[in-house]
Amino acid sequence: MSVPANVKFSVIDAYDFAKSHGLHSEVDDICDKVRGPLKNKLNVTSVRKGYMVDLLQRHKIFDEFKAKFWPLDNRQDLEKERKRVLGAKEKHERG
Repeated sequence: MSVPANVKFSVIDAYDFAKSHGLHSEVDDICDKVRGPLKNKLNVTSVRKGYMVDLLQRHKIFDEFKAKFWPLDNRQDLEKERKRVLGAKEKHERG
């Protein structure tokens, strides 16, 4: 699934945003648990992004993150990117 480069978000921004909301240990856990090289040719950054989207959604701050770091009008591409990184996370969890 191809997603335009301008729709992708910075995982560093996601880390910083989560930490600014008191989620330091959760971010550290994600970084510790997802290290390369990964099976199934998964990209470490994509998998970490998936965990970050999941974390932000569970804490109900994903919409705030999107508004600040994904200020694009094309919501369809944003949804594709969200699904792509969550899919990478799920694939990683299955091993």
